[in-house]
Amino acid sequence: MARFISLLCVVLAATASVSSAWPTSKGSVRYKEVKVIKKGETFDGGMKTYQRSDIKCSGQSEGGWRDAVFKLEPGAKLKNVIIGPDQREGVHCDDNDCTVENV
Repeated sequence: MARFISLLCVVLAATASVSSAWPTSKGSVRYKEVKVIKKGETFDGGMKTYQRSDIKCSGQSEGGWRDAVFKLEPGAKLKNVIIGPDQREGVHCDDNDCTVENV
């Protein structure tokens, strides 16, 4: 029985890694400033890569919400987005009342 469970664990682990694929970007969008998603709005990014045109990644240096690609107001929803490297803060949701899906 122990051999069966061990084998089952190996098979499940192998299957899980096969089904995990990195998404392919369907385009690129660059913002000059943070994109604010208003309360109650849903932003569907269509699996494009979003980043900033005025900011370059600076390693672990963090800014504030003004350095983000997206700022979500309470009740906002962001989905189907790939965050590119040119940004300091990817997504800001300061009030913890927003939804981030498939980002």
